[in-house]
Amino acid sequence: NPANTLINITNTSNYAIKAIQISDVQGKLVKQETGNKNQLDITNLKPGMYLVNIITEKGSLVKKVIKE
Repeated sequence: NPANTLINITNTSNYAIKAIQISDVQGKLVKQETGNKNQLDITNLKPGMYLVNIITEKGSLVKKVIKE
């Protein structure tokens, strides 16, 4: 799971991704992308743990990501 520059998003559902939000562990939104994306550039984020919220038309999913 550690990532340096890119996060790859694999969508296994039939629902389109509407937005992806990245928050730090304090809950502060640090990056947001709209649209059906497959990759996110995280080179500008500081090293640490982040929460990635993937929002679809049917709901949302949160995953932890570590930036090296």
